[in-house]
Amino acid sequence: MFTWVLLCSFAAAPPVASTDMRATQALAVLRKHCHRCHGQDGTVEGGLNYILERDKLVARRKLVPGDPAASRLLQRIHKGTMPPPDESPRPNEAEIAVLTEWIRAGAPAERRTSGPTLVTEAQVHTWVLADLSQASPRNRRFLRYLSLVSLANAGAGPDELRTQRNAVSKLLNSLSWHPRIRIPEAIDPAGLVLRIDLRDYLWDANLWNRLLRDYPYGVLREDGIARAVLVYTATRVPVVRADWFVATASRAPLYYDLLQIPSGLGELERQLRVDSAFNIQQERVARAGFNGSGVSRNNRLLERHDAMNGAYWRTYDFEAVPENLLERNLLAPDRRNLFAFPLGPGLGEAGFRHAGGEVIFNLPNGLQAYMLVDANNQRINKGPTEIVSDPKRPDRAVEAGLSCMHCHATGILPKDDQLREHVLKNPKAFRRRDRESVEALHPPAKTMRALMADDAKRHQEAVARTGNKALGAETVLAMTLRYESDVDLPTLAAELGVSSEQLRPALTATETLTRNLGALKVPGGTVARQVVAQSFAELAREAGVGLVFDPSRTGESLPDATGEADPLEVLSQPANAVAFAPDGKRVAIASQDRSVRLLDPITRREVRRLVGHTASVWCVAFSGDGAQLLSGGKDGTVRLWDAETGRERATLEGHGALVTAVAFHPNGKQALSVDLDGELILWDLDKARAIETFRAPTLPHPQALAFTADGREVAIASEANLVLRTLADGATRTLRGHTGWINALLIHENEIITGSDDGTIRRWNRREGTVTATLRGHNGAVLSLARSSTGTLLSGGADGRVWRWPGTGEGSVLHKGSLAVRGVHFSSGEKRVLSVDRDALLQSTAVPARVPAPTDRPDASGSLTPLKRERFDNSIAQLHRDVQSDTFLLRERTGAIHRLEHETLKRRRVAALKEVQALTLSGKELLALHGNNLVRLSPDTLMPGVATPFESAYDLAVAGTQFAVSRENKDEVRLYGPRDRTLDNIPRRSLIALTASGNVLCWSTQGQKPARFAWIDLTTDKRATAKGDAPLGGPFVLLPSGTQALLRNGTLVDLGTGSAESRYPPHRTATFASKHIWLLAADDTLQRFEMATGKRTGRWTLALQGYHLLIDERTNTLIVAGVDGNAAIEDARAAIGAELHLYRLPE
Repeated sequence: MFTWVLLCSFAAAPPVASTDMRATQALAVLRKHCHRCHGQDGTVEGGLNYILERDKLVARRKLVPGDPAASRLLQRIHKGTMPPPDESPRPNEAEIAVLTEWIRAGAPAERRTSGPTLVTEAQVHTWVLADLSQASPRNRRFLRYLSLVSLANAGAGPDELRTQRNAVSKLLNSLSWHPRIRIPEAIDPAGLVLRIDLRDYLWDANLWNRLLRDYPYGVLREDGIARAVLVYTATRVPVVRADWFVATASRAPLYYDLLQIPSGLGELERQLRVDSAFNIQQERVARAGFNGSGVSRNNRLLERHDAMNGAYWRTYDFEAVPENLLERNLLAPDRRNLFAFPLGPGLGEAGFRHAGGEVIFNLPNGLQAYMLVDANNQRINKGPTEIVSDPKRPDRAVEAGLSCMHCHATGILPKDDQLREHVLKNPKAFRRRDRESVEALHPPAKTMRALMADDAKRHQEAVARTGNKALGAETVLAMTLRYESDVDLPTLAAELGVSSEQLRPALTATETLTRNLGALKVPGGTVARQVVAQSFAELAREAGVGLVFDPSRTGESLPDATGEADPLEVLSQPANAVAFAPDGKRVAIASQDRSVRLLDPITRREVRRLVGHTASVWCVAFSGDGAQLLSGGKDGTVRLWDAETGRERATLEGHGALVTAVAFHPNGKQALSVDLDGELILWDLDKARAIETFRAPTLPHPQALAFTADGREVAIASEANLVLRTLADGATRTLRGHTGWINALLIHENEIITGSDDGTIRRWNRREGTVTATLRGHNGAVLSLARSSTGTLLSGGADGRVWRWPGTGEGSVLHKGSLAVRGVHFSSGEKRVLSVDRDALLQSTAVPARVPAPTDRPDASGSLTPLKRERFDNSIAQLHRDVQSDTFLLRERTGAIHRLEHETLKRRRVAALKEVQALTLSGKELLALHGNNLVRLSPDTLMPGVATPFESAYDLAVAGTQFAVSRENKDEVRLYGPRDRTLDNIPRRSLIALTASGNVLCWSTQGQKPARFAWIDLTTDKRATAKGDAPLGGPFVLLPSGTQALLRNGTLVDLGTGSAESRYPPHRTATFASKHIWLLAADDTLQRFEMATGKRTGRWTLALQGYHLLIDERTNTLIVAGVDGNAAIEDARAAIGAELHLYRLPE
């Protein structure tokens, strides 16, 4: 009842209970009568597999909200054509009435939900690596993956995703010469990434590389996870978009190449053990000739042979006979007319003259494969439209593969022979022996029908084994049409895994992108799919998604065609890893060209190149005295070099995978190396042999190594964990804290310092295994670290920046570049910093005498003078900006509500309702807690409207149409709106908030021990509680991303990981604008922080002690509510008087 009363007053919307009931009943009718053909198990009859997705039905004009007569879906039901006349049960009058009333009411959705959560490429690679880790090392090189993530990100529903999986399964097996059907397996819970084994389809790495030659979406990731995936699969791009694959591999030329169809029909027939000419001569073929095939423009001859895997069918199609008498030699019979010349081919002037045709044959697994040929029996990609046409294709051309699959979705189409009867009933027109030949080659209709039915059954049974239903619709065609449709901005952003707002600036970053994709910035604008494919590489680069691989960069293949010898060459850069000599006089760079380059940091010139590795080099390290150098690479070897002469002293062999890290023992006589599979080898460098080899399951995918000063212990970065191993007894300890893989690692005495993909640097107490500091500044992975003798740190990141960190304090940016920084080093007694980016460009940057903190520039600072002041008799409890009217609302502690002009602070209106306990604004709707009632106030007059009783309300939260109320005397929160229920076990007197989507409810306790901050995902009912040493509880705000919460004590809580850490100063209130967080700090200052990095960029003093804050970027102003600067802030809530100050927003 509450839901009905509350929402019926909103914008004249129908009651939620009634709306939900109409939608639920209507969808139940569609599910009962339509879903089995239009979505269930991925079926896609009529190209429609979204019968239960209201928004798509509306977007594609199947439904017209408010107009049943114009809704094509309802029209077909009324006419009795849907469901088809032979289907039962059929919708009755009452069910049709339900649909009609639903559409008339505007076809409301059953539930309002937020858009899909974007799945990133990083998540896809994480899933793939986890799957590969379960496979045996020898099998990994045969595994490849097809991803549905771009479709899911773009909002594809469960039925459409099932159709796509069915299409992938059918197409893969239709491109297979393997005798068994193999359905690709999902590796993630949502079924978005599908694994295939190349051997299951008799493919090899060469065929996969042929596929990649046409692939436009191969974004390259440069992190450790991506490197591991490429090494394991032995390919440059192991994951391909499934929608692109279905739309492209189903059409020639890729279709022919993957099936390895020869260029001529004669060679194909030899492979299938078919001899057409001999079979015709021996009269062991079955023919049917007819007009009106539905595809050919003239008559068609269908011919069947027995073949190695079942049946071999081919058609003979004919050009249209000209209407002009002279062109067709007056009234003389035309050899292009099958009914005038019923025999052929190969009979010269006595036989018909065909123009080519279609070949259909069974694969060993029972599915059908196809080939189009011309008049000379040579393979063609498309049939000439003057002879055959496909109305489903944009250019109406019959395409080899796709058009044939669509036409023959249920197998060979049954056609009755017309030619036999024609010849037998016109004996005078044909010679006797010709009549006898026709009679022998054209069996009776019953016989021909039986052959067609048997062959169709074979195909249908095989289709069923792929997971598809052999109905009239073709899933491959449906998914191809979806992929080929024009692309709008939200779709393209989802395919890239970013938001529309993130992508928008990149659309016009270059002249080429502006010309190709600028139309997407126009409301409702779209671009053609082929334009997106052509522009994708440049767009991905400008949007910061990554680089797209160049298919022309082919590497050396393994001798057995199971993969590439070095798939990492596509990721390799001139600088894959960097090491500085201890004295700083030499820089060693591990390179993509299989060499190690030595540079002079003063002249920045190459002084020597060390050549010996047979694949890309990925790690390098100097000895303690700088005299020796170690390197490791994809070839699995570790090489020891003389750093002065460049001579190779030894090749250390023993690893079976990519060597990811090397380190000299402090004694200089031993070294340790580790490979991607977690195998560690301790080497005797004098004897060039292994001392010990050990491998532990606790060391997956190690990336970095470092010895302690005494050499007794080694630290190993293994994914996101830090593993400490004692060399003497092999005892290990694991330190956890990072949320991304660790890339950089160094040890000084009792301190370990790590840099990670999660963008943080952590300082650890080695003995206690605890984190002593977490440093944040990089926008992306931290790739390199260095430490000075005074304890100052340097870090280089994937964002191209070099940061300097004095002690455990705040850092500063010393250098900004556009390329990832692979190595950093202090020089000239900490007066200069050396850095090397991934293109092996060495930079020398002077360290300022006073380094600005905490960001690229010093804090803005000073005092702010108010532009306007307004005095109130009572303290101010709440401020809300009303964007709709360009005013703001103020609630006094006494419960009085005022509407004020923004620029003058003058009161425009005072609400009649007094003693309001809480006020919230959502869009145009204004809600107030008043006594034991929830009251809707008129936005214009502030007059009270509908009041809904609610006992012991404490706090109120709203997001769209989802409401939540916490209780004063009960441990629960009551939800109203789309999710209408009670949440138990939430402490009474909790402060609550909803994320903008309404999908997550957060609550914080007040005055309770222990203090808690917790949240619940309302879609899954999964609860979580913040963890960590930072203080919890008390007032809080949600960041605009909806993934973090900021508590008033300065604690930042990550709703994804549950981590809680003290990042900001204690404050009285916080608000957000653009990319910044603004705080009224407890020290009576206004402070500004970058939202992305958490770094402060401004600090100002105010003329009053503020405790409420509003930011208006449109007018470039801010409003602060507070008390006189001489008053005690803790007395502010009880203060008799309060002030509003209007300030100009500081730069």
